[in-house]
Amino acid sequence: MARFCSECGQPKEDAEALFCTNCGHRFGAAATPQIVAAPEPAVVPASPAAPAKPLPRISKRALALTGGALALVTAIGSGAAWYLRPPAATPEAYTAAINSYLASHREQTQDKVCLANFPYGTNPVVTNAADGQTNHWLGLLVKAGLYGQPESLLDGFWPKLRYQQTAKGQAAVKNGRLCLAQGLKVAGIDDIEPPETRDDLVVGRAVFHTELDGKADWVSDEIRQQLPGEGQAGGQTLYLVVKDRQWQVLDASQQQQLGRRLQDMAQSQGGGGLLDWVKHLTGSAEPDEDEIWAALDKRMPGLSREALHFAKHKCWSSGGDDFQCTIQLGPREERVAMLKRGEGWQLRPE
Repeated sequence: MARFCSECGQPKEDAEALFCTNCGHRFGAAATPQIVAAPEPAVVPASPAAPAKPLPRISKRALALTGGALALVTAIGSGAAWYLRPPAATPEAYTAAINSYLASHREQTQDKVCLANFPYGTNPVVTNAADGQTNHWLGLLVKAGLYGQPESLLDGFWPKLRYQQTAKGQAAVKNGRLCLAQGLKVAGIDDIEPPETRDDLVVGRAVFHTELDGKADWVSDEIRQQLPGEGQAGGQTLYLVVKDRQWQVLDASQQQQLGRRLQDMAQSQGGGGLLDWVKHLTGSAEPDEDEIWAALDKRMPGLSREALHFAKHKCWSSGGDDFQCTIQLGPREERVAMLKRGEGWQLRPE
């Protein structure tokens, strides 16, 4: 039986008492022992979990900038691939490159646009009145305004005609030749060889024919017919390389430099196939002074090299093994056409 008040701990004075005399707490049933349950530990409520920090919101502008940057990287990659790709070997691209080359090398086409069938550097000229062919030709030039009407002369028993060039005629004469045009331009591409790529070199070949460029207004059909091939040249061959992303024609010196470079490459790689390709590409190197003299001496034996003060000035390729060269013979500068035959050179047959 409990002897103390379960509420205030006051000793229970009367075992039968129903209420505590100190605090008035009602005691339980007399026969029922009071079991004071141990107080349960207070439950401390857990702190609410901190809410997850929201991801930063990406603005439309940032998305646009990001997308633009990715597009720029892609475009740069595509642009680099496009830039590194060689230009197409088309007739239009080759025509533009060859025309640019012909315009900057007018001296190489003078024999195709200028006439040497008469001593145009002599002014005035006197002809025999009975020379019908010469006077017919000069009559065409009189009609073209290059010469004035002939003056009749009497030299002994033979009548003569004297022709005086006009200012227009004098302007048309260059180096003793009568020039019908400024030069040549491409009239058409006949054949294109697929470009070859060797390391960083891209080389192509074109076969083409030409026509007069900048033709003089006085040129008639009958005058033009006096030109070799009537002012047109077919079957010419030039080699081109890619430089600054454009096709450009190799001149004679560049072709030789390229040939030496490719030969060095071929020897270092030990490839006979590449050497064959180099020979096919570059053709022959230009003839040297001794080789030109040997060809002249073979054609016209008995010439004195020392007496003529022979000297080579320059040569340029007309395609393949065909070269034009200017040489000094006595007081005059002459032009000769050289052709490679086997291991030697010869004057090109007329």
